[in-house]
Amino acid sequence: ARELGDVPVALLLDNQRTLRRARAVGWRRIHVHQKLLNAATAHQRRGDSLGVWTVDSLADLRRVMAMPVEMIITNRPMEAMEMLWAAPRRSVD
Repeated sequence: ARELGDVPVALLLDNQRTLRRARAVGWRRIHVHQKLLNAATAHQRRGDSLGVWTVDSLADLRRVMAMPVEMIITNRPMEAMEMLWAAPRRSVD
């Protein structure tokens, strides 16, 4: 993982080409645009710190909450928190 002193640094990505290149050059903390996040991307990023941005529709919030992400960036934080609190607990691998 890249860091700036004690501050973790993540790479924001919005296309598949850059996503592949980021892993090849050693980025382990990746935050992808919500349109890039699917089961295959989540599986490929296993072992990395995976975040997703900007997740604003309720359907997309539900979709990404079902995936192994560590961070969700949204303009609807209250709705996201309500969904998170109402969701059954997900087991950690």
